[in-house]
Amino acid sequence: MAQTDTEIVRGELLFDGNEKQVYATEDPEKVIFRFKDVATAYNNIKKAVFPEKGVVSNRISSLLFSYLEQNGIHTHFIAELGDRGAALPQEPQHPSRTQGTQLFRRFAGRQARNRRRHEGSHSDL
Repeated sequence: MAQTDTEIVRGELLFDGNEKQVYATEDPEKVIFRFKDVATAYNNIKKAVFPEKGVVSNRISSLLFSYLEQNGIHTHFIAELGDRGAALPQEPQHPSRTQGTQLFRRFAGRQARNRRRHEGSHSDL
């Protein structure tokens, strides 16, 4: 598992999303993700609170990233911080927004059918 640095102090709230919050730290190279107990669906039309969801999300993420690191795959994970937090490198844009655009560059399933595109074709998003 990645080394936990207990000296990372949570600072100003930078982003408050549906399922996580992003905080600044004293180190401008790092941010803290704090996972919430909220789940959303249908473009935030449905929203529900699940006690301890943030704890489970944080633990699963930490285990996955630690496993990848131990097996030679570099990730952005720095350390698990308590039950709900993780330290990550600061990005020019919000990290989950960057991941989202990387994940949805190709059409699949219903999106491909609705847009009359071949599955796997490149998206202009």
